[in-house]
Amino acid sequence: MLYIKENLRSSIDNMLMSENFEDSVWCSVKTNDKRLLIGVCYRSPQSSKENNLKLLSVMDKAVNQCSYDRILIMGDFNFRDIDYNNYSVNADESSEAFKFFNKTQDLYLIQNVTKATRKRSGTQQSMLDYIFTNEDNLVDSLQYLTPLGKSDHVCLVWNYIVSVEENTSKQKKFNYWKGNYEIINAELKSYDWNEMLREDTTQDAWKKFKDILHKAREKHVPVITAKKSKVAPRQWMTKATRRSMSSRNVAWKKYRELKTEANYTKYKRLRNEKTGRLRQTRWHTGRKL
Repeated sequence: MLYIKENLRSSIDNMLMSENFEDSVWCSVKTNDKRLLIGVCYRSPQSSKENNLKLLSVMDKAVNQCSYDRILIMGDFNFRDIDYNNYSVNADESSEAFKFFNKTQDLYLIQNVTKATRKRSGTQQSMLDYIFTNEDNLVDSLQYLTPLGKSDHVCLVWNYIVSVEENTSKQKKFNYWKGNYEIINAELKSYDWNEMLREDTTQDAWKKFKDILHKAREKHVPVITAKKSKVAPRQWMTKATRRSMSSRNVAWKKYRELKTEANYTKYKRLRNEKTGRLRQTRWHTGRKL
């Protein structure tokens, strides 16, 4: 899942999406003087050979065929055998890990994560999450924060150095509650659809229908100008909840510094207490509303 601020000029990259690698999204963002590609990927540990090949293919196209100036590819790739800090792979040359590592090197991608991102008591910590860029020094102030909920992956937070072009134009929205749907239906019924679409392909027929529908909407659904609204305060975020989250973060930091069973048990207890407190306060807030 990828969220983009609405004031940034962005669009889905359909060519990369058509590669059909499982669990990925590719988005183009217009900067002041450059085109930025943002890709988010998740590769399951049980990923098939075919899906692994699609991953290599989509990354190759992203770098070599899409003409982007800047590239940011991130996600959970689940290659525990790769050690980017030492540029080595603890697996043979026929392994999926070795193929992926070689591909990222061939594409001259820079991997910016340097510490373990998955930590669980009783298992060896590993670096499974990567942040790739096509230029150095673009990822700044990378932080390894407390996992969300019961996840055993850290949260990665960083600044990406880029100057972006904001979309300052007012967003056009339709007030569908006040649309004149009787007239719209009458107009749509006036067409002989069988005759009009008889020789069209499915895609052409859909485009023709969509264009007609959009024209009817323009005529019979009023337009409103969307105003930016202030973010409502989170009423469920009580002082006790904030203290609980703070205690959990402190416990996580202590466990990262000293990886003992006792420290991990304390972190899990505080994490579960925080989760329970969040659910309880949200439920009470909902009842009040």
